[in-house]
Amino acid sequence: MPRIPSSLLKTAFSRSPLLPLLLPPCRTLSSALLELRWLREHAISLSQNPVHRRRHGRQGWRTLLWRYCEERKRGRPLQYILGTQPFGQVEVKCRRGVLIPRAETEAYVTHLGALLLSAGRISNSAPPLRILDLCTGTGCIPLLLHVQLSSSVMFQDRNISLMGIDLSQKAVTLARQNLRWNVQQGNLNPAALEDICFLKEDVLSPDSKDLIAALDSPKWDILISNPPYISPHAFNHSTSRSVRKWEPKTALVPPTSPSHNPSRPLLADGGDFFYPALLSLASRVKAKVLLLEVADLAQAKRVAALAQERRYWVGMEIWRDWPSERSGDDEETVEVGGERIAVKGQGNGRAVFCWTEEGRRLIEP
Repeated sequence: MPRIPSSLLKTAFSRSPLLPLLLPPCRTLSSALLELRWLREHAISLSQNPVHRRRHGRQGWRTLLWRYCEERKRGRPLQYILGTQPFGQVEVKCRRGVLIPRAETEAYVTHLGALLLSAGRISNSAPPLRILDLCTGTGCIPLLLHVQLSSSVMFQDRNISLMGIDLSQKAVTLARQNLRWNVQQGNLNPAALEDICFLKEDVLSPDSKDLIAALDSPKWDILISNPPYISPHAFNHSTSRSVRKWEPKTALVPPTSPSHNPSRPLLADGGDFFYPALLSLASRVKAKVLLLEVADLAQAKRVAALAQERRYWVGMEIWRDWPSERSGDDEETVEVGGERIAVKGQGNGRAVFCWTEEGRRLIEP
């Protein structure tokens, strides 16, 4: 990481003695000023909170603010300090041990919701729309989809059922807190308390009786997953120090497998470990639409090739970070398994989107 020019540090100090502490994680003065404002607002609010006073004594907001800035300098994520992260129309509580939601995830979830609404093929007389989110983390994906869909006239008289599953009990507990919190804050319709549930299960144990009971009856329309997909090498050499130090490695890097075959090109990257299991589950629950987050375009092509092998999906796209943004006049495609697959949006490769013939009716006008 390049050093911060002394001239920038001097300018920052002239604005506030705290700003030089924020420059290492923020890198720019404008970002540091924005974070300082958020941290100051949080410190003032917390210093006036009676519960915080009982637990920590009467700390002044300036003392709290200085401590927060020191923590940011050491790399602690802003979301863990503030305790929340906006995610579309919901506010997600963030705690150490659970992955912080990313803007790119928000972008493709929002795009999926927009596709479902714009297709106009969902009638109130149809069965409940069932959406399954595997490796749910904070629960941000089911929460945002519920906001998008339940606020539409199309869904006002139709049930929506969303389930989030995660191996981490800490994640499941936080997801349930986020559900209640957003209903209390008015971000979610109270019906969400009945429409959304979160379970602790291991998606890599398909023979688990509890997992089978949860998934097999009835079937699911849409399966989404943001699984651990970073290879051990990429985690050690490409992620930021803040991510490596503060965020849960188990939510980023898949477990190693004794049966892993490095000679097979599709599984050459240790980050691909979850995708065969997710694809198997998608066909098992008769999913009509599948959306899998990936690290980059190279991994997206490998996952798309795995999906092709299943011969279950009739259509497939790769979405970039911002799938709603036009990438130019000419439609971009990549070759996977001898077929041309459309690449939508701008930014890095971020998700693989698949559908069956039944799923086509859910997403196409």
